[in-house]
Amino acid sequence: LESTADIGEPVALETFGTNAYILDRGKQQIWRVDLSGQSTASTDSNETDSEDAGSDSSLVGWVRSAAGINFAEVASLSIDGDIWLGTNQGEVFRLSRGEKVGFSIKGLLEPLTSTVLVATVSDGEKLVLVEPGSNRLIVLDKDGVYQQQVVAEQIGGVTDVFLNEDETSAFLTAGSVVYEVKL
Repeated sequence: LESTADIGEPVALETFGTNAYILDRGKQQIWRVDLSGQSTASTDSNETDSEDAGSDSSLVGWVRSAAGINFAEVASLSIDGDIWLGTNQGEVFRLSRGEKVGFSIKGLLEPLTSTVLVATVSDGEKLVLVEPGSNRLIVLDKDGVYQQQVVAEQIGGVTDVFLNEDETSAFLTAGSVVYEVKL
């Protein structure tokens, strides 16, 4: 990366394919960085092409339209081709090709009200949400339909969540402890 001067307040980093994505609260942006050493032009149909194609390891603003998303409240992100965001206010957003797309949760009896951590995998069918303030892990399909919920006191200290590639387990980190939840 040649320069980070354009980044305001980076709070999260994820990779997908040959790109890294940096969530920047300060600039209300998700920056894409090509890690391949080639070009920032993308051949993945789920990723946004850029005017800056051809420059090595440069920052490219990925978000084109995210009306209604307060980046200051974003707590986590996960990438499966689309970018999923969880907020400190219990909201979940989906962005596709740099634009916010409609997403709502269906069938969840108690709504999300506090920090939401999100996890998903490429080619998967599940979206895992962890709401530490309510001690729960929630499994949805990617259309937002509720599938499963796990409630456990240990979830209250969780700071991150990861989903294995075959979507059979979620791994939750809490300090130096890693919990495995079978799905």
